[in-house]
Amino acid sequence: MPYDGTKYRKAEVATIVKVCDMLPGGGKTSASISLINSAGSNERFVFITPYKTEIARIVEKCGSRNFKAPPDLRYPIDYIMGESKLDHLHKLLSNRENVVSSHSLFIRSTEETRRLIQEGGYTLILDEVVDVFQPCEFSTGDMFMLLDKGVLKRDSMGVLVWDYEYEGETFRSIIERSEVCNLITSNDQDFFWMFPMDIFKCFKNCYVLTYMFEYQPLRPCFESAGIKYELIGCRKTAEEQYEFCLAQEVDRRRDLRGLVKVVDKEKRNDLGKYRTDLSMRWYKKDTKSGAEGVSALKRHVCNSLRSDMDGSGDIMWTTFADYKTAVKGKGYSKNYLSFNQRATNEYRECTKIAYTVNVFMNPHILHHLNKIGSKPFHQDTWATSTLVQFLFRSAIRDGRPINLFIPSARMRKLLKTWMENLASGRDLEPVEVSVPSKPRGKRGTKKED
Repeated sequence: MPYDGTKYRKAEVATIVKVCDMLPGGGKTSASISLINSAGSNERFVFITPYKTEIARIVEKCGSRNFKAPPDLRYPIDYIMGESKLDHLHKLLSNRENVVSSHSLFIRSTEETRRLIQEGGYTLILDEVVDVFQPCEFSTGDMFMLLDKGVLKRDSMGVLVWDYEYEGETFRSIIERSEVCNLITSNDQDFFWMFPMDIFKCFKNCYVLTYMFEYQPLRPCFESAGIKYELIGCRKTAEEQYEFCLAQEVDRRRDLRGLVKVVDKEKRNDLGKYRTDLSMRWYKKDTKSGAEGVSALKRHVCNSLRSDMDGSGDIMWTTFADYKTAVKGKGYSKNYLSFNQRATNEYRECTKIAYTVNVFMNPHILHHLNKIGSKPFHQDTWATSTLVQFLFRSAIRDGRPINLFIPSARMRKLLKTWMENLASGRDLEPVEVSVPSKPRGKRGTKKED
């Protein structure tokens, strides 16, 4: 059976999640630190963050609260088999300690975790949205066989439920994991684990720190679980500290248009002129067909970083992880970041950036989100938020100019539209652009730069 979160939550309590929706670098974490340090001594917190550096920051900046973190073990702990970090987390929660931990441990939460959180009366501060969906590690063949035999059945929302009293060992790990996560599919071929939302109902208070929340997968997942949320902001006080405030009290206007110099040479951007060019499917198709588009892209990146960008400066670049080796080149093999990187400040000196992907959501996850949400999921704005989060790892975070090579016409237009919206304080509005689709039968890649 899928986990429904009913065992360890107070049904009469309807927690309204406060979502601090501000630009990266807008003071969200600092406002959280102020909230923690000013809270009563009987208030307890769980702070969840993606990175070790932020764990250390919370421990240091909230010294009087004596935050504890599960130990940083040398080897990764498997989601199902290894419970060592979870054991430490549970011990901290049972001792009513203030806890700071990682996203990766948070998404391993079990019913025991939920029980301890609820009994401890904790407030959650979630720094950046978690990855709600994780690929299923079990073979498609096994899953298809279980569906075909009627052992697994799909409910109306695409969640797979066990319809069989299984006493064997071969599929025991699937059963055990499905007790803490929901297994979903949209086509009986592609399978994903979905982090159950009802853990949020176990907290006394919840804060989520992110940007463009209403275009993140967590929003329709909240709606499906009946979790209400409200958008808030943060601001700098007269004492040069940050504090949370009402959303309408924030002046969202910020003009970045003069700080982002986009490489605008047709020969550099020709590979990305159609709507789906430079998407994951484009990379796969180009590599399989031997069309040499990826090789041409590598030349464009190298030449753009060397010839099209002003002055000297640190480089930051990205592509899809499977094609990192194929795209990296001399002079920019280092400072590679994932295209959807969030929440790290380690690259804020970088002023030369190459963003060589065109971001689309997995179509099966998109289908599921459209099924469970109250409105269609806005993929273009989600792609915009992914790009913005990446760019704000760079010097633009501190209001310094950057040079950007972004060969996808769709991603360039999304960025331009978003910057125009931001300049007038409308950055949380949907972003949508029109880019022509590739004509049928059009083939060939220009090899020369």
